[in-house]
Amino acid sequence: MQESPLFLKIKETGKHSKNPLKDSFGKKENLKYILLILFGALIGEGVMGPVGGIYGQIFVETICKIDFSQTRYIILYSSIFSMPFYVFFGWMSDLVGRKWLILSAMFLGILFYKIIYMKIFSLTDAKNRTELVVHKKSNVSCKAFLNPKNQDEILIETISDTVYSDQSVYRYTSIDTVLLAKTFVPPQLGFIKINNASKNDSFQNLSIVKFVTSSNIKSDASLVLNLTNHLVFKDQNQTVIKTVGSKIFWNIVGLFLILNIIFTMIYGPIAAFLVESFPTHIRYTAVSLPYHIGNGIFGGLVPFLGILLFEMSKTVQLPAGDILIGLNYPIAILSLSFIIGLVFLKNNKNIKL
Repeated sequence: MQESPLFLKIKETGKHSKNPLKDSFGKKENLKYILLILFGALIGEGVMGPVGGIYGQIFVETICKIDFSQTRYIILYSSIFSMPFYVFFGWMSDLVGRKWLILSAMFLGILFYKIIYMKIFSLTDAKNRTELVVHKKSNVSCKAFLNPKNQDEILIETISDTVYSDQSVYRYTSIDTVLLAKTFVPPQLGFIKINNASKNDSFQNLSIVKFVTSSNIKSDASLVLNLTNHLVFKDQNQTVIKTVGSKIFWNIVGLFLILNIIFTMIYGPIAAFLVESFPTHIRYTAVSLPYHIGNGIFGGLVPFLGILLFEMSKTVQLPAGDILIGLNYPIAILSLSFIIGLVFLKNNKNIKL
């Protein structure tokens, strides 16, 4: 690591700052411009990165329910394909100026974030799929076991794959809870677990459960009981893991690529913009604090607040929650930063320092 030629030159002449913290934050004009850079550019840039990265990953995996491996590849490919645009927009900012590219990126984020995320969700929604009847509910497995936390409850786990015309496969796992009614009296005390269960289409129709008893019976022995009149349906919990087909996969990659390209539009010129915004003798200190606040605090809150807002949006009327509400925070920050930047920022263009 070496100092820049300009810094070495002012250091040789004794014009470098002896107290950069005091010179950066102790002088009203410098502090004022640091705050302007923070709120007019860096908080906007800070919240845009996670929208196409970590928050996007969380959205695809936890809300769209796409498989863990596919989710990682979606983020990986979209990130790799967007890399040349960092250089491209850095170069373009030399021609048109930093400010207008930075503000254009913010405007596009405000305008398109919710549209793109809604499209991603729509592409993965089972309601928009055509189910292949020949493969309907394939690979069905069913097993039953006593609830270790409540010996009066039987948990029945059913796993089935639903195959769609675009080769997407959605694996549904349902765990139904049924209660042993008071009318049931086990023939022997101390039964320890349930081996398996046979079922019809509805768990309320569960009729035969095989118990293994803990008395002096051979280990492979079991007692088959007809429990039709002794089971009370309680509740059901269903989860799904989606493996999307190739076409849907690349469509989602393309949508994340758009998100990342919008981000490169602001991140490509931001380094040059920051360097050009402060005099050489206080540049590192003056740039460092707003940059880390914008990215570390404002940007770091995007996943946390996004998940928090989503969970808070779940109500009795809307149990699934508002899937787009997590974007309200980055869009609000972008709107604030856009207005401040539009009014107060200068349009630096390949300034020679």
